[in-house]
Amino acid sequence: MKTRHITYLPFMVLGLFLISSCKNGANRPGSPQSITDADRIRTEIQGGWSLISATGEPEKWYFTDAPTGWYTRFSEDVNQSGTWAIRDRDMYLDGSDPRAVQIDGAILKLGNYRLQRDTVVNRELEQRLSREILGTWVSDDSLMVYEFMANNYYQYRYTDDPSVPSDGDWRISGMKLVLDDNVSRADPIAIQSNRLQWGMMYFYREGERPELPPAASAAEGTLISGRAFSADLGRFGEVTVAPYQVQGDLRYQLAIKLLKDGSSVYTMPEFPGNRLGEFDGLRALAARDINGDGVNDLLVMADYLEDTGNRLEPHSVNAVYTNLGRSFRVDNALTDRLSSSDDIRSIDDMVKAIRGERPAARTAANRSESSGSSKRSPSGSTNYSKYRNDKSVCRIRVAAVKGAVDRERVAKLADLGIISYEATDKGFTYVYLGKYIGKETAYRILDRVKARGHGSAFVVVEQDFINAQQQDAPDYSTFQVASLKKLDLESFNALADSFRGDIYVTYNSGYYRLSMGLYQKQLYPYIEEEFRNMAARLGYGDGFSRIVN
Repeated sequence: MKTRHITYLPFMVLGLFLISSCKNGANRPGSPQSITDADRIRTEIQGGWSLISATGEPEKWYFTDAPTGWYTRFSEDVNQSGTWAIRDRDMYLDGSDPRAVQIDGAILKLGNYRLQRDTVVNRELEQRLSREILGTWVSDDSLMVYEFMANNYYQYRYTDDPSVPSDGDWRISGMKLVLDDNVSRADPIAIQSNRLQWGMMYFYREGERPELPPAASAAEGTLISGRAFSADLGRFGEVTVAPYQVQGDLRYQLAIKLLKDGSSVYTMPEFPGNRLGEFDGLRALAARDINGDGVNDLLVMADYLEDTGNRLEPHSVNAVYTNLGRSFRVDNALTDRLSSSDDIRSIDDMVKAIRGERPAARTAANRSESSGSSKRSPSGSTNYSKYRNDKSVCRIRVAAVKGAVDRERVAKLADLGIISYEATDKGFTYVYLGKYIGKETAYRILDRVKARGHGSAFVVVEQDFINAQQQDAPDYSTFQVASLKKLDLESFNALADSFRGDIYVTYNSGYYRLSMGLYQKQLYPYIEEEFRNMAARLGYGDGFSRIVN
């Protein structure tokens, strides 16, 4: 008996070992045994897979780790992303459509799909997302703006307080966007066309949010015509420096962007003048190396109107953006010093002052001819000829009034333009005159408005579509009803608002032309007839259509 017990013991131990080995092997990563346990699948499924298909375009799948539960499937034509979860032995893609799931060694069985483990997919996905994320993205609520640049540098700001933008480094890890190498706080991203889903948030490419018209986004603006230029800005390379007029918090602001191949790669920190008041024009913009480090910085001269409560006070802001390599910063000390000096009239003056040189003395005659300022004749009126070819639609902002408006005083301007009032939610009322076709007309009227005691009035470009239209596009026309040697619009100001909004004034060869509407009659021929009938009801039966551009 004793001998028989000793004989069977090794076989019992061997049997237990084999049973244990088989059990463990079925759950070991890469084992040929199938894994159907939900918890183990959640661990094993992470990473890249290639669709096994005899024909068709190769398709790749990638699954993030279980705590986030995101997936993406992509090929040349397919780009689909969503969430995944496992319950029992089924996988739910995007919360529905359960599919039986099983991992059999290096094979993933997902419903009717068969995928094979592919470690290259991870790198392909990272390269793809790294390309697609480049550019500027605005959050769904338009409060945050992120810019991702090709040198793995990012910058973000809040649109309600863009004065102190934050920045750092970014990279793609699998399907996750990692900021400042903080992997523990990284969220997965999915990019489809112009939309970026980032964790629980949605972003849209700048200017491409579908439910908002282009002018409604806080991050957009209008390129200031003729002021963009190319410059070598060190690590940014050869870029286009582009100034924009942006509609901010009920007032215009200046924004400066760096463009490459037509896309924004960087936005300068907020221009200091935006906190002072309303942007009133760009005088000069240049790239110069001001500190001798071998890379160009940016120098900007702009005009602003400060709202003092009952009037707008003009100010010049001369700002210096120092090039730090991957970003720019406003040199506040230099900006304050240069903006407070009456001797600074040009970019060269700024450079000399920065280097400790005193700008050359100026006479009253040549001061007004500095870069970007209006030339004045000895009588003080504007040199209108430089606006002769401009066709932008303008208005004149006469005043920004806190509280009650002195309408009797404003009514004394009724001969010069159609008067309108626009109330703001901050208690101000903007008083406007216009509309005028061409800056020459607007500035002629502006000088007359100022001569009547409204010294803070200024021209606002409302629309620039006539200047910007393509050469082969249909012409814009207006229906002319009168030509006057002396401008007098008092009778038109008495009309109902439905008429007043269509009245335009154009100056040409000593006469003010009054007209109705701006339209492309080749596209909408019935519009001209509507204005003809309107003019006839007002007593102008001899009107005619004329081309504006």
